[in-house]
Amino acid sequence: MSVVKWDFFSHSRNRIKERMLNLIRTILTKLKCSRGAVEMTSLVLMSWLVIMLMIAGVDIFLMGSRFITISNATQSALEMMKDQGGIDNDIEMWLMDELQERGVPIEDVRIVEATEQTIMRGGVVRLHVQSRYLLKCFRPLGMSSEQLTAVWDIEKTGVSRNFIRTI
Repeated sequence: MSVVKWDFFSHSRNRIKERMLNLIRTILTKLKCSRGAVEMTSLVLMSWLVIMLMIAGVDIFLMGSRFITISNATQSALEMMKDQGGIDNDIEMWLMDELQERGVPIEDVRIVEATEQTIMRGGVVRLHVQSRYLLKCFRPLGMSSEQLTAVWDIEKTGVSRNFIRTI
């Protein structure tokens, strides 16, 4: 007696392929004119739409990459603040230099709030950085820069490790 194995993943892949082909056939039948040929204007518009979506995907990926870069640099600055017990000019300059080295324009990043006074061990240390990113992919559609600007508030909190010895 032979045992028939059913591979779930190959079956689901085949179903996905069938659905994609049906979707493409449906789109092409709607784009066809009465003689059966695909109209050039609709083909050009569909191509333009696909290209715009691809460019938007790349731009959104770059936006996420910038957010992660700023968040990581802010976390490193917070670790330095935990050791120092607060922020000072050296940490602030290091943060801006680090962001500039990683390719982030300094004019798009600002420190909104940071623990400035020296905090004893166990105290809360805060760092709040605000950044903005301009999505460039939708500019050809006539959208203004206010509509295309994403603003992030990155807040990091930690516990101070600074020990101040008092006599």
